[in-house]
Amino acid sequence: MARILAATTKSYRIIKWTFGFIGLLLAFFTVLAAITFSIYYHSEIHPYKNVVKNIIANAKTENHHLSDQMQTMIDANFYCIENPQSQRIFNFDPNCDISKEYQVAKLIQDHHLTTYKSRTKVVRGIDEALLIYFIVRPLSQKEQNTLISELTFFTVKANNFTQFSKLYFHKPLSQLTLDETATLVALTKAPSHYLQDNERLKQRQQILLNRYDLIKAKHQ
Repeated sequence: MARILAATTKSYRIIKWTFGFIGLLLAFFTVLAAITFSIYYHSEIHPYKNVVKNIIANAKTENHHLSDQMQTMIDANFYCIENPQSQRIFNFDPNCDISKEYQVAKLIQDHHLTTYKSRTKVVRGIDEALLIYFIVRPLSQKEQNTLISELTFFTVKANNFTQFSKLYFHKPLSQLTLDETATLVALTKAPSHYLQDNERLKQRQQILLNRYDLIKAKHQ
């Protein structure tokens, strides 16, 4: 009986020590992960806060004060007709476009990060997710729209909404008609592609006009 009791006590101590050791390992790796994340965030993600702040502060007046028509059309560009609830950060629904937050994050990266394209796909994905969560999501819809209008590159001579409106429509951004607004916003999906394919551009324009009507009707 004494031997059984001694063996049981010994087994209990081994189990207790094993779980204690595992607990220490988990605590160690948790702290290590937290420190690593903190260092990565402050070196790679946090600097974007000032970048975004400066872009918005220095945005051209028309890009910073977009009309209600333009604001709604930009929303239409990211609106999912079939299932509005499925509009998330990374949207894999073939009937929906990418989210506005994801598009803004991509534009910010392309504008600021010169080494972006040299990074691996995994690292770019991590950067995008963190950028969306910590930098883009806290922004208002108006601020996100300002970034889209200020950072969208159309051509060498038109690298934002204001410049493209003057080059393509020969008028200020604030004077665009509904159809012209839809055309401009349609181009943001793939400027180089749609500028060379007028038929596809018209199809995209009509999609946005239909979504625009749905959004306006929903808020009446």
